[in-house]
Amino acid sequence: MNVWYTFPINFVIQEVENDTTSVNNIALSNNAKKDENGIYFLCDKMPQFKGGVTELKNHIVSELRYPYDAEELGLSALVSVKFIVNRKGGIDSVCVMNSEDVHILFEREAKRVVLDLPEWIPGEQNGEKVDVWSSIPIGFFIKASEKDETKALNNQIQNSKSNVKIRKDPEFPSGIMGLYKYISNYTIYPSKLQKSGIKGNVDVKFNISKTGKVDSVIIEKSLHPLIDKEPFRLIKTMPKWKAAELNGEKINTWLTLPIHFEQIDIENDTTCFYVEKMPEFPGGELGLRNYISRRVKYPDAARELGIEGRVFVRFVVTSNGKVSNVTLARGVHNLLDEEAIFVVKNLPNWKPGEQKGEKVNVWYIIPINFSLK
Repeated sequence: MNVWYTFPINFVIQEVENDTTSVNNIALSNNAKKDENGIYFLCDKMPQFKGGVTELKNHIVSELRYPYDAEELGLSALVSVKFIVNRKGGIDSVCVMNSEDVHILFEREAKRVVLDLPEWIPGEQNGEKVDVWSSIPIGFFIKASEKDETKALNNQIQNSKSNVKIRKDPEFPSGIMGLYKYISNYTIYPSKLQKSGIKGNVDVKFNISKTGKVDSVIIEKSLHPLIDKEPFRLIKTMPKWKAAELNGEKINTWLTLPIHFEQIDIENDTTCFYVEKMPEFPGGELGLRNYISRRVKYPDAARELGIEGRVFVRFVVTSNGKVSNVTLARGVHNLLDEEAIFVVKNLPNWKPGEQKGEKVNVWYIIPINFSLK
């Protein structure tokens, strides 16, 4: 369920005069211009954000999102972010210099904002554009009065009987993990195509009625006539879902799922599609949903163009719990696809999957919904 809230929170970009952690100050004190990789600390013309420092502050203030969990816990921080402005004006190698002193929620948000900065005017040395280290401090602070305003606003929203439409998505009987297990267990690769090497996704659109029954199955993206029959059969034989709701009333709704078909060399491939113990996100399925809902930022350009839809992202949870091999399983539009992939690439470590008591690499797929309603 997606619900919009407005928080009157002030995001502060704090200037630190004579900051001893500044990369530029370190460079001056050591009379060094480059690091061991040839990246400049100091050059004839230092990189500049288009519009200057004031415009940089304004941009960061407009893009920052105060982490919800941090706001709930009353946390604040000053994050020192170090990065390279490359010779094309892009941003590379973003890291937090005081990561040991700040909460991971602030670290991730500060890095996200810096990574998304628009192009800078690159630095120059002897008339040539060069890669240059730079750093900025980003502050996350909430005044006590604003906390009170936030609580009052939330109470007002909850007590208000407005015309806001609250939608609850349909749910597979055993949740998203159950759906993933069902598809993995019951999908059959056509025997006539075993040696064809054909692989890819079949996008299946289907309706879930008010009673939870699945009907009206449509193949939106075909792969091969023989393969297309399989997802049609798979969806048709699904158990009843928990129907979608709008303002508490059950409604008919359409869903689209990408079902992946690939003939795997079981003897040589070390990545599984389904295992005895599937990978688990910290906090479980609900924790994953909450994390994504707080991290996804609806692109302004997509909002202006009225673009919405559900993006499916496919990735591997490795045997050590890290997220890798992030790819687009089914996209909607570049603006939404890129945001979904960015969020998934920055997921925290998972509890890895296990097969016969051993931790293994496991493929995983999640839908990320972008809705303007």
